[in-house]
Amino acid sequence: SKRYEITGIDISKSMVAEAKARCPRGTFYCQDMCDIDFEAEFDVVLCAFASINHLLQFEDWDAFFERVARALKPGGLFVFDMLSEVCLHNLLLNSPLLQKTSRLFSVTEFTRLDDNITKWHVKAFSIKSQPVPLFTVNVKQTAFDATRITKALSKHFAHIDTFDPEQGHVTSRSGLLYFACTKA
Repeated sequence: SKRYEITGIDISKSMVAEAKARCPRGTFYCQDMCDIDFEAEFDVVLCAFASINHLLQFEDWDAFFERVARALKPGGLFVFDMLSEVCLHNLLLNSPLLQKTSRLFSVTEFTRLDDNITKWHVKAFSIKSQPVPLFTVNVKQTAFDATRITKALSKHFAHIDTFDPEQGHVTSRSGLLYFACTKA
């Protein structure tokens, strides 16, 4: 971060603390992404790790796009990734999901709630200790059609590129999508 000024937000106090520890020169805020309202203008806004899928109503996605556009300098870039409806459906079909890292083992069970919302019930365990969860968390996510998202983005951005990191071009089977949007 020596060449860049970094500003970040997260709704989780512990994630903000982690960000401050890893990037002490950055400025970080604990707030909901729907509430961003910066005085400064940014060259780039990045919304990573499918964070946008946590916004459960499309109106919130549209409002977020508007706020991001306001926060960007002319010619600024907004990049985000999202899990598609197909991806969330496939997670439901393949539940539970088991993942292992060098320190953790996690079990995620997926269930469908009302209105196309998927609940993730995550239990994480330490590889080296007793089989008692280190933490358990419930997360809700949803997805919307890429065409609908692109239409909403076009109200705020002059150029929008969408791509699938696995196939290149977006298809009806795309699971993870990336959007790169340029402000006029």
